[in-house]
Amino acid sequence: MKILLVFDFDNTIIDDNSDTWIVQCAPNKKLPIELRDSYRKGFWTEFMG
Repeated sequence: MKILLVFDFDNTIIDDNSDTWIVQCAPNKKLPIELRDSYRKGFWTEFMG
């Protein structure tokens, strides 16, 4: 089983927006399909939480 942990370090440890920066660290710079499919337009904060 794989586990993904995400921390929000906007402009502290990461000198960028960690919500969008983390995608650049994912394989092929894409989130797993299960995560991408869970996004609902207008619910970015809930998606990233």
